[in-house]
Amino acid sequence: MMKQLIYHTNMAGNFNLLKMDKNLKYIVFFILLVLLTSCNKETSEDIGRDIINQNLPIILDSIDKYYTLTDEILLNKEKRQNTIKIENYVSYDSFFFEECEFCQGIMRNDRLNVDSMYFTKFKINNIPIKKIDGYNIVLVKPNKGFYGIRKTIEISLNNLYIYKNQKKAFLVVDKIAANSKGGKTEIYFFLKKGNKWKFYEKKLLFL
Repeated sequence: MMKQLIYHTNMAGNFNLLKMDKNLKYIVFFILLVLLTSCNKETSEDIGRDIINQNLPIILDSIDKYYTLTDEILLNKEKRQNTIKIENYVSYDSFFFEECEFCQGIMRNDRLNVDSMYFTKFKINNIPIKKIDGYNIVLVKPNKGFYGIRKTIEISLNNLYIYKNQKKAFLVVDKIAANSKGGKTEIYFFLKKGNKWKFYEKKLLFL
């Protein structure tokens, strides 16, 4: 009788251990699945960097026009620097959302319920190209103060909006010539095709 009791006790213990072992495997598998999913999920900042890195030459299109403006504005004794300065932070400009009627029209046409919280802001740590058409490209900190005489072309990127399905996005680009005497603001639209973000349209906001 005692032997049978011990046998059944051991069987129950082994069964409980097997059950615990099986449950532990499920827990470990679930944790690994969560970790893998979180590692593979792109953040809006990741998407923003992909858009800029994959389309920077397009964003910097027609840059020679801005150097022509620079040459006309600089004094004879001044010498321009063949440098394009890109602000190293993608920011949110409230003017786009609150005052630009054309911009608001774009949002209405796309039925976007846009609020400032939906725009992606992040720092640009590096860029994929260092030159374009023979001009050096450098990242600089945003400077909202008085510039004096500009000798370079300055680019700022702001109001990056990524649609909920993460298949479409737009970005506002400011290109400013010397001494703020010339430049324009455009909105660039991108579509995701496979693993790449492709430029498909731009519209002029201000000139």
